[in-house]
Amino acid sequence: MKEGDNYYKAPFGGGTVFMMLFGFIVFIIMIIVYLYTNPFVAVFLILGLIFSIFGFIFVPRGYRITDEGIIIIRLGSNIRIPIYEIAVIDYSRGMWWPHINFFYGGFFGYAGAMYKSRYGWMKVYSKRLTRMVFITTVYKNYFLIAPERPENFVEEVEKLMTDREFLDSEEKEPIEFTYRGGDTDEGEFAEVIDY
Repeated sequence: MKEGDNYYKAPFGGGTVFMMLFGFIVFIIMIIVYLYTNPFVAVFLILGLIFSIFGFIFVPRGYRITDEGIIIIRLGSNIRIPIYEIAVIDYSRGMWWPHINFFYGGFFGYAGAMYKSRYGWMKVYSKRLTRMVFITTVYKNYFLIAPERPENFVEEVEKLMTDREFLDSEEKEPIEFTYRGGDTDEGEFAEVIDY
């Protein structure tokens, strides 16, 4: 996929990189130790490692802003947030720690549902938990994403939202039709358009 002005990478955070390296090393050491002492446990560790690596499919590679909205680009299926559904978009520098989570928080990032008492359930698609962009839809769905240059990302989406609101608010001239002809069935309609 080409990277242009409207493409934002999903960069790794320092915590994610540490977790990737440390977790991978611990998994390998534990697998080696348990292969010799308890092969049954080693099998479960290998399955856990495979599951953690498999999660790479769900974590975003990047984010694209189009005229239609935001696309969260993943190896699996992409996720689209239409521009007309976005009510609020905001940038948050702080750290987002979940109270309850049902999401992939593995070696490569975060993807899935997260619960915060202030907002309720939200969807997270990120490789870090800092410098997040918080999106609220008109249906009260919440998204957390973490593009590179989040300030620019928010500005670009807000501009797109403003442009969309301007286009939607323009009143279009009604088209009037008049009937030319008398009482016969052979009359014709003439379209009158005033611009």
